[in-house]
Amino acid sequence: MLASLSRLAALSWGSQCKTVRDVNKTLQENKHACHTSISNRCVKTLIKFLKDADELNDVKEQRDGTEVLLAILRNNSSEMLLFDKDEIYVLVSYIETEITGEVLRIIEVLSSQPEYKYMIVASSVLPSILEVLDAKTTDFQSIAMKILCNLSCNCDIGYHIVYVDCIPKLIQLLGDPDLAQFCIEIIRNLCSIEEVWIAVAETSSCIGDISQILETGTKEEQEHAAGVLLFVCREHADFCQLDMRDTTIQSLVDLSLNGNSIGQIIAFELLHLLEHVEHDPSECSILETDLALLDISSSSNNQYEDKKLSYRAFI
Repeated sequence: MLASLSRLAALSWGSQCKTVRDVNKTLQENKHACHTSISNRCVKTLIKFLKDADELNDVKEQRDGTEVLLAILRNNSSEMLLFDKDEIYVLVSYIETEITGEVLRIIEVLSSQPEYKYMIVASSVLPSILEVLDAKTTDFQSIAMKILCNLSCNCDIGYHIVYVDCIPKLIQLLGDPDLAQFCIEIIRNLCSIEEVWIAVAETSSCIGDISQILETGTKEEQEHAAGVLLFVCREHADFCQLDMRDTTIQSLVDLSLNGNSIGQIIAFELLHLLEHVEHDPSECSILETDLALLDISSSSNNQYEDKKLSYRAFI
């Protein structure tokens, strides 16, 4: 089956289409058919097939070709790179076409692998991702967000995400219940970049949206939200003095007691930081009441210090 792909270019166009369709059908019917080590020759042949199908405006064959590429990529057991920068560039050029979804799924898989991250960014994928996020149809926004999440894990690449002006869009989408989980994770990954925490601190809607995630999100989402608040509060003193609603403070208390290990550390640190912000006592009565539940001073002080050091090492 894979050998037939390697010989694809020698066939007539009709025979190429039939071969790709047959391979695709086999892979769809048998998910384990591609659990093997393959060379990048198959990928190069399929990329050329996509380009030829594009020139012929043959969307169906493009879809078949991308589905085969995705199956090969997901099941490949080889350690060698299957895609080079030119092939990734070709894929990115098809993001805003009839095969947007198929291409984005391939790029999502590639973006999760460290060896491809720089090649993907170098292919000018970020402006195309922004176009997907700005589109009226929301069909592919989640996949686009997953790609950004994968890329944002790399600090150097994070600067590219900032410089193409993704942050205002991410902040805007924080209020979208379907996309907030991705937005808060990306912002958390990029929070060490000055432009990011400044944008968060200076956007009036941010505190409300982040608070909403703290109150209603999963433990992981709450951890990301608390991490963003902690970083911004450390860097932007005025942000600490914003009047957080009592439900947000209670959510932080709950996270400090019931969250995962990193979430507990972040919540402890943030509550401790907020406790020492000087403001009108009447504004912090709820905060002081809830902080008493944590018993940060006295008996649990040593535990808190250990957690604080662990968190600083983590970030």
